[in-house]
Order: sequence, then C-alpha cells, then structure tokens
Amino acid sequence: MRDRRSGVRGPRGRVLGFLGVKGGVGTTTVALNTGAALAAGGRKTIVAELRGRFGTLAGITSRVVPHGNITALLTLEPDAINPIELNTRITPYSSELGFLYGPQRASEQRDLAPGHAGAITGALARTTQFAVLDLPPEPSAANREV
Repeated sequence: MRDRRSGVRGPRGRVLGFLGVKGGVGTTTVALNTGAALAAGGRKTIVAELRGRFGTLAGITSRVVPHGNITALLTLEPDAINPIELNTRITPYSSELGFLYGPQRASEQRDLAPGHAGAITGALARTTQFAVLDLPPEPSAANREV
C-alpha cells in the first residue's frame, strides 16, 4: 500500500479511533483497555492521545512522561513527521505497548491542525500493528482528517 502523503510503500498498521460525545465519559479508558487487550494478544500497539489540549492518559497509567509528548510533533511541519520523529515521543509500557501522551502542561498546548493529525496518524500506521487513538470530543477538521 502506498502512503498518500509520503509515497512510501510498505505494510500499514490498523488505526482504531475512539471519539466520545463529550469530555469525561471514559473514552480514554476505552482506548487504553483496547490497546492493552491488543498488546496482551501479542500485537504491537500504540495508544495515542491525538489532541493538542490536556489529556488524561498519563494520569490513568500513573506514568511520568519522560520521552516528551505530542507537543513536540505539533511544532514540526507535517511533512517532517515520520516514524523516527514519532518514536522519540513514545513512552514504552511493555515490549508490545507504548503511549503517545497529549500535552501535560498549559505551556505545551497547541492547536491540532488537520495536516498534523493526518501526518501523526500516518506515522503511527507505519510504526505499529495497531494505533489506538483517543480523539477529542468536539467535531473538528483534525478529527475528520484522521
């Protein structure tokens, strides 16, 4: 399969997106449990908070975020987002499960543009067997791009 952004051929992982109707309804928990179940079945999985505003995944997983988060990717041009850039922001949990956390501090918040959303999703699909996305609840051009 050819990636429409980069023209790169190769296997692509599956992307599963979860979108709640409003904040606080457990969408992050559903995404996390889905990712954990896939990883327990031996599938390489990344759970990603695909948002430019605060996320709760780090709190739920009781993890310090040592490898950065999505904010660093949002400062890049979409064409510069690739599996190498993505992997430097993934926090491993186990050999099969990793996390891409959303912003953790107010100073890290950014708008999530459609180009960034598509580029990050494409890089995730080239990096892992399953990308499980925790999407923000509001309708947006970025969510439509994913």
